Amino acid sequence: MGGDGRVGAAPARFAYDSNILRTNPTDGASPILYFTSYTRLIRAATQLTLLEYPSDLIEGSAHVLALAERFASYATALRTSIRHATDIEAVGSAALYTDITRGVEKRLGLLEAHLHR
Repeated sequence: MGGDGRVGAAPARFAYDSNILRTNPTDGASPILYFTSYTRLIRAATQLTLLEYPSDLIEGSAHVLALAERFASYATALRTSIRHATDIEAVGSAALYTDITRGVEKRLGLLEAHLHR
C-alpha cells in the first residue's frame, strides 16, 4: 500500500477505508468477511483494463464514439471473464457475467447504430 493509503494503481475512489475492519459489525457479519470483500474490491480495481474517458471531447459524435470504444472494451473483458469462469466451473459467476454482457452488448449495439446513421 502506498503512503496515501492506495493499493497498487487503484483510483482514488477505491482508497483505503480504515472503517472496513470493523470490530463489531452492525449487520452481524464478521470483520474477516468485510476484509475479504474489501480485498477483492481492491484487487479488481487494480486490475481494471477499461480505457479512461477523454476529458477534452466537445462534439456529441466524439462522445458517442468514445462510449462505443469503452463499451466494446468492457464487453471483450466480460467475454474473457465468462470463459475463465467456465474453465474453472464457476457456474454462478459465468451466468452473472453473461447477464451483464447481454446488457452491455445491447447498449453497444445502440451506440454503434447511432454512429452509422
